[in-house]
Amino acid sequence: MSKEVLLEIKNLHVGYKTHMGVSHVLNGVNLTVHKGERVGVIGESGSGKTTTMKSILRILPSNAIIKKGEIFYKGKNVLEMKEDELLNLRRKKISMIFQDPTSALNPLFKVGQIMLDIIKYSYKLEDEEAKEMALKALKEAALPDPERVFDSYPFQLSGGMRQRVCIALALIGDRELIIADEPTTNLDVTIKAQVLNLLTSLVREKNVGWIFVSQALGAVRENVDRVYVMYAGNIIEWGPSRKVFSNPLHPYTQKLLECVPKLTGKEFSKGIRGRIPNYFKPPSGCRFHPRCDYVLDECKKSVPEAVEVEHEHFVACNLYRR
Repeated sequence: MSKEVLLEIKNLHVGYKTHMGVSHVLNGVNLTVHKGERVGVIGESGSGKTTTMKSILRILPSNAIIKKGEIFYKGKNVLEMKEDELLNLRRKKISMIFQDPTSALNPLFKVGQIMLDIIKYSYKLEDEEAKEMALKALKEAALPDPERVFDSYPFQLSGGMRQRVCIALALIGDRELIIADEPTTNLDVTIKAQVLNLLTSLVREKNVGWIFVSQALGAVRENVDRVYVMYAGNIIEWGPSRKVFSNPLHPYTQKLLECVPKLTGKEFSKGIRGRIPNYFKPPSGCRFHPRCDYVLDECKKSVPEAVEVEHEHFVACNLYRR
């Protein structure tokens, strides 16, 4: 029996209007998250990961254009939701943890005031009940002395503590999906591990869906059930985490994993030649073909369709269509 589909993105195309013209970023993204499932999204900077995540909550900047596609949350198209439906989705169902906790928390207000405003707006609670919920969330986020944190301004907390506050805010109430967009990017190595372990344990404990966007491939491998590999606005490979990491199929995925430093120290990690394409004039066909060592003539003509190479392991590459 298959799990309930929580989120489904279908053929999403998104661009941005600029003074140079329109950049064609997302080029037909497809992605699915089931109830309680942990999903990873990996790829180089500029691959369109954050654009995809912001599209789910419709918080793209004003110059963004959703050219076509659908985003279904529990069967309802988010892109067609009315304002009140969309606000309810953001308040109670889906939350997002951003890269930089400093910019996510208003420096003019104490942590407690920020949390109380969000809780009272979302759940219509009185001050006492709202404070009780806020302190419980801070405690769950493993923050020492929740009362002190509640009464502190963001600048009085360390980076790790600020990110824990953001995690507490994201998991308040009965959330069904958490989007974590590189939540440990601005933290030092030891704090990264602590924050990630905390987030993973809370997600498991509450049985919520989780999309973990990161360039830390080791962290993704250890903490998700399935992984999507994204390149230049396309999902080019996806499947169970253990299969994608142990048997990468797409030439880009193979190169991406070669970039991971080796613990033995006997060899340097390898880079990927070239760079992410210009989105104002993206390459025809497979967008990776200018950087690919195995490029075929057909790769330059049309975007390859995904094929299932092994059970639940898919790849969009012409090398597997022969």
